[in-house]
Amino acid sequence: MYISRNWLKDFVKIPDALSAQELGLKLTMAMAEVEGFIDQKESLQGVVVGEILEIKKHPNADKLKLTVVDIDDKKLNIVCGAPNIAKGQKVPVALVGTTLANGLKITKAKVRGEVSEGMLCAEDELGLGSDHSGILILDKKLVPGTSLAKALDLSDIIYEIDNKSLTHRPDLWSHYGVAREVAAILGEKLTDYKVKNFKDGREKLEIKINDFQLCPRYMGVVLEGIQIEESPDWLKRRVEAVGMRSINNIVDITNYVMLEIGQPLHAFDYDRLAGQRIIVRTAEPGEKIKTLDDETRKLDQEMMVIADAKQPVAIAGVMGGANTEIDNKTQKIIIESANFNHVSIRKTSAKLGLRTEASIRFEKSLDPNISELGIKKAMELILQVCPQAKLVSRIEDVKKFKLAQGPIELSFDFINKKIGQEIEPKKVIDILSSLGFTVKKKKNGIEVTVPTWRATKDVAIPEDLVEEIARIYGYDNLEVKMPQAAMERPEVNKESELERKIKNILAYGFDMTEVYNYSFNSVAQISKLGLKINQYIKVSNPLSKETELLRRDLVPNLLDNMVLNNRFYDDISLFEIGSTYLKEIKAFKVSDKQEKYLPLQDKWLGGVLQEKNNDQPFYIAKNIVAALLNRLHFDYKLIKNNQLPIFAKKSSAIKIMINDQELGYISELADNLYEKLDLDSKLAFFEINLTKLAKFYSDEIKYKQIPKFPSIDLDISMIIDKNILWEEVQDIVKQTDNELIRQVTFFDVYEGKGIPTGKKSIAFRIEYRSDNKTLTMQEVQVIHDKVIKNLEKKLGGQIRK
Repeated sequence: MYISRNWLKDFVKIPDALSAQELGLKLTMAMAEVEGFIDQKESLQGVVVGEILEIKKHPNADKLKLTVVDIDDKKLNIVCGAPNIAKGQKVPVALVGTTLANGLKITKAKVRGEVSEGMLCAEDELGLGSDHSGILILDKKLVPGTSLAKALDLSDIIYEIDNKSLTHRPDLWSHYGVAREVAAILGEKLTDYKVKNFKDGREKLEIKINDFQLCPRYMGVVLEGIQIEESPDWLKRRVEAVGMRSINNIVDITNYVMLEIGQPLHAFDYDRLAGQRIIVRTAEPGEKIKTLDDETRKLDQEMMVIADAKQPVAIAGVMGGANTEIDNKTQKIIIESANFNHVSIRKTSAKLGLRTEASIRFEKSLDPNISELGIKKAMELILQVCPQAKLVSRIEDVKKFKLAQGPIELSFDFINKKIGQEIEPKKVIDILSSLGFTVKKKKNGIEVTVPTWRATKDVAIPEDLVEEIARIYGYDNLEVKMPQAAMERPEVNKESELERKIKNILAYGFDMTEVYNYSFNSVAQISKLGLKINQYIKVSNPLSKETELLRRDLVPNLLDNMVLNNRFYDDISLFEIGSTYLKEIKAFKVSDKQEKYLPLQDKWLGGVLQEKNNDQPFYIAKNIVAALLNRLHFDYKLIKNNQLPIFAKKSSAIKIMINDQELGYISELADNLYEKLDLDSKLAFFEINLTKLAKFYSDEIKYKQIPKFPSIDLDISMIIDKNILWEEVQDIVKQTDNELIRQVTFFDVYEGKGIPTGKKSIAFRIEYRSDNKTLTMQEVQVIHDKVIKNLEKKLGGQIRK
């Protein structure tokens, strides 16, 4: 949102000595973040008024002209292609060395062989509007050589305020609201906002509101004798200075009022209204409306519309309809000043994908009382700009609303404890009074009545008032003190700690890249993988086709990540930690009064990887999972698994078991999906239920005494069936002698030349050690031979020599 310093000065005194930067900082610290500011004088530095003395045809270009321009102290030769220039005109001239608002730097140059010593500028090139149809023609009375900023009285400073920091403050979406804050911050008096009263006309405007919950107030008035024309310069410059486009005098006045006090207005062509009546209602099934942006929009029964006797003429609080748009033929208008339900406007705006300056303000929950100020101010300006116009109806006002203005009671002791510092009662009262609160002093505290502009979902509890006091008092003025509190270790969130460790291990230990995906899937995405759509929770109001379903697992989105990156990288390994949503499991009851539940929302770890020159990524994924669980000190088992998602390859799939509970799985991608996903390298993935894993997690590491006696390590290389898991081999080895076999370490697997089809060669190391003595080679060889026999008997293994 843009705010004009000069506009603020209409309502509050701002010392000239207070720089733009200083005021911006004060607003940031006490009100909302000021992202930057533009000094109009600086942006027009190097641009002066010039008078065109001569115009000749360019000898080498049909559409270009050679001009001689007087800038008082010298005459410049300038090449220009604008169609609207004429001898004797006063025009803006950008001198050599000037950088324009659009970033163009002016240099002395030859244009088709002719020297050009500057540039004649259009409105948009100067940052003064959007018109580029020709050179900006200035008042003939201006003196050549005068700086353009001075000539046009452009001495304003425009502040850009972060919209996100204003979402809870509907009163700040206007110059008058910001001026109130400036007055409180600087300790200055705020000028009362005064509007004229008007004598009622004879005509009656019929207004009907079907639901006061959706429209608490609707005001309308009829004026005739309207002449639609270009706005006067003062009006045009003011609205354009803060980013609005000048359209015509009536539209500009409605925008001016909105920018000044925050009340959106709309003007209807009276003669285009069927029955000359206004009905505020919800849309009927199948209704459509063509809006001012020339788009035909389909409405639903939850959307509020302004209708005449036959059809909708506006989408309430969002945009007007083309069927009642004012144009050059308009002579009689209705000015609308209304208040609409903020939730309804937000939903309508989101459904239609249409956010306007009006909807942005209405969805913040505006004060219904400013509707009256808005319509009266608009009438005043219309009668000023169109002297021939006159009021022909009374101001119709249909309303039904009540605001929660308190009073709110709070003690000085409560205020001081919350702020952490004693503030004088007089200072407290002065601060709240300067912000428009009505304050009544009591014995040990105050009773505060909330002003209407802060009583719409803003100030409601004592803590809100404490915040008002603290921010205007100045956070920088509060004494910095360390709190007196017992220094205790905070309670550890095991899941968060485990998540952080997993991220570090995978990112730094295995060079995997973490990704963040939205918690949604598309119907097309799920269908491509062969999954059942009816198992997914559907989003009732998705923002796009990609967000129609809540995800059940992480792999589909990770597969999409792989597809996107596959064309750029040969080797890819990604992981993600995020929540999934299972509608068949009722996890959290919404309330005791209703049998409604939220779905199970466990957090999962998902990983996916591929290597171009490795056609067995399953083993890489398996090693990563095993190493991860070992690093985290989990006692786990990996066993065969046939109950997997349809996109998994059943022949290369194992499930992860901890304490006899299944916590996840590892698999390769099903063979039939590579072509569908446009993948040319084998791919493996894994998923682990992080929520369940955290229940078994402990960061306690037990001390283990260093062995007193040496160990003997012997290796085995064996050919076994391809589908036998390493864990099965490991279990058989350990069961041979649980006392002396201390560790079994896998270090190689091979399939290919020299190995029979359907077989694989594995190699592993066995550590033998006794706690009571040094083992001899003969003793170890006896056990080692038993190991080999057990492997040959139980697995049909064949020792490689």
